[in-house]
Amino acid sequence: MVGTSLFLVVLLFLFLHQLGSVSGDSDIDPIGSFGVVLTTIPTRFKNIHESLLSWFLQEEQPKHVIVFVPNEYARFKRKDKGKDRERDSQSHSHKDRLESLLSVHFKPYLDSGVLRVMSVKKDVGPVTKFYGLLENYSELASIGVEYWVVCDDDVRYETNTLSRYAYEQSWSTLRPR
Repeated sequence: MVGTSLFLVVLLFLFLHQLGSVSGDSDIDPIGSFGVVLTTIPTRFKNIHESLLSWFLQEEQPKHVIVFVPNEYARFKRKDKGKDRERDSQSHSHKDRLESLLSVHFKPYLDSGVLRVMSVKKDVGPVTKFYGLLENYSELASIGVEYWVVCDDDVRYETNTLSRYAYEQSWSTLRPR
């Protein structure tokens, strides 16, 4: 199972790398246009702002930050107490709830489309980040991101994280292949 998952991750990386190299988008920066992708679960909604803030404080700004939220969770059994909670969970999707929470601190990023919350059909564990990229391929292929940085929702990243990626990427394009 682990071998299969690793194989799928490597295959996805190669697919997305090829997608970026053939897109022909003239808006792409010479050193690469970076997007950030992560997934989260409802129990982490209250703390995700810390990870997101670390991406918006980067020296090298991401072109887009995408947060995938699964519609269904096979790994977690939700125990709602009371009918009010059940009614709330049915009338508001996880995506809507997260967008509402994020609009408190990140409204300009949400309004401009730099920060997007997108649904994915199901939770497949940590691989959901990659699954979300594939499931939303047709929409994400046109937004001008050449490289996707996959991250975690419970980590605060150093302000030079994307600069380091950009530096490494710029050296890799100068090296003979």
